[in-house]
Amino acid sequence: MTGGDARKSIGGSGGWHDGTNANSIGVELCDLVEGALERWDGAEHSAMVERAANLVRQLREAYGIPKRKLTCPGS
Repeated sequence: MTGGDARKSIGGSGGWHDGTNANSIGVELCDLVEGALERWDGAEHSAMVERAANLVRQLREAYGIPKRKLTCPGS
């Protein structure tokens, strides 16, 4: 992977990670299903995880989400 691709899932269009309520933000990391799990140790996947971590940090800051939340409504 040489670049990033951001898409949004709105309404019932669905993503594998979709949240269960209107207050969820989901980030999904995708790659080909083929190959051994060790592929996630490679440079391309490490870069993808790093980009996702940066995106999550930006979203957390933009929406005032704490780094750690110890309670979950409904649990």
